[in-house]
Amino acid sequence: MFKKLLFIFVFLFLGSNLARADMYAIHNMHVDVTAQNATEAREQGLNDAQEKAFYKMLERLTLFKDMENLPVLTNEDILNLVQDFSVSNEKTSSVRYIADVDVQFNPEAIQNFFQEYQVPYVTSVAEKSVVLPVYKASEKDAPLLWKETNPWALVLSKVSTTSDLVPFVVPLGDLDDMAVISEDNLQDEASLNITPLLNRYQSNQALIIELTMLKDENAVKVFIRPFQNKESFIEELTLTEPINAPLPDIFKRVGERTVYLLEQAWREKNAVRFDNPTKIFARANIENLAQWIDIRKRLDHIVLIKQYIVKALRKDHAEIEIFYAGKLDSFQNALKKEELFLSPTDEEGAWLLRDITSVSQDELKEQNKQVDENETLPTPAEEKPKAPEEVRTFEPELYQSLDSQAESIELLEEQPDEIAPSYEG
Repeated sequence: MFKKLLFIFVFLFLGSNLARADMYAIHNMHVDVTAQNATEAREQGLNDAQEKAFYKMLERLTLFKDMENLPVLTNEDILNLVQDFSVSNEKTSSVRYIADVDVQFNPEAIQNFFQEYQVPYVTSVAEKSVVLPVYKASEKDAPLLWKETNPWALVLSKVSTTSDLVPFVVPLGDLDDMAVISEDNLQDEASLNITPLLNRYQSNQALIIELTMLKDENAVKVFIRPFQNKESFIEELTLTEPINAPLPDIFKRVGERTVYLLEQAWREKNAVRFDNPTKIFARANIENLAQWIDIRKRLDHIVLIKQYIVKALRKDHAEIEIFYAGKLDSFQNALKKEELFLSPTDEEGAWLLRDITSVSQDELKEQNKQVDENETLPTPAEEKPKAPEEVRTFEPELYQSLDSQAESIELLEEQPDEIAPSYEG
């Protein structure tokens, strides 16, 4: 049913303008279809919109280099991945159908799709950045920042609304902004305090995006880097574009390429990868067997979990070895969606897995603030998940004949090595 993806390039530079809160929603897919009658035109138009939305979502979530590992789906396959859609600006005639369609895909189905084909994909949007739009009319000229003669600032302001994954804002450049940073103190980067600027635009980080006119080479060069060397999802990015069209067209093209570079950098650093999962040891406190079964069902729903092995099941807790794909904070967020909370313990390398209802609001807020890229736990090659040769699956039915739940857990405690439940995704 599936064929190799043959039209990778079709959606490489598709435009976008989404509500960033939803990674799996595509908005305003315009269709204009003519058929033998209005009914056929509408059906074809809605199918076309959902198909185009699917490939636009692939462009958003995956790396271009991984596209060849994805299959081409039939229209029916794609419709099975759609959770819902809505129509606006609908116009019909006897043979023509025009509309704008919003498509919501089923997150779990899409994640399973990526996992089946072992294709890395992103699960989150970058934190909003404040962009300092530096413009140099030549390599020797002084940089411009807020002045009205800075054409680069206007271009970046326009393309900032198009980014799917890397939201950023270009400051207004008014007196309040200039009081914090301007052309006069831009070179004093190390000692400059831009906290008021970040607070004003509700951000924690700033990027320099500098465009320089290379007159000798008849080209423009864009250089992107974090401001004040703060840790970011990028280190340095550079692009050069020849001047082979009117400057407004060149600036527009360079602005779009800048957004594309930022999004690619985000995908590269944050994509969930399935080839080298991370291993952690966690303890799940339980009061009875039913509670453990419920926790296990929730773990089964988490696509990021490649495998988990129950090392011991006691009266009051289970000891689990979990292998997951992606970053630690992404994994913790996936657990939260299943009402589970993972936190470190005082014991080095050990984690505690709890029902989220038992977690304080202070703990939840603290974990939500911690989006440290370095928190991802290293996984040596030798620690890739290898299921024991003799692993039996934990089946609750095995214990239904026991007189009581307590007796069943006591039996497990007396003979912990006889049953090593496991799950492999």
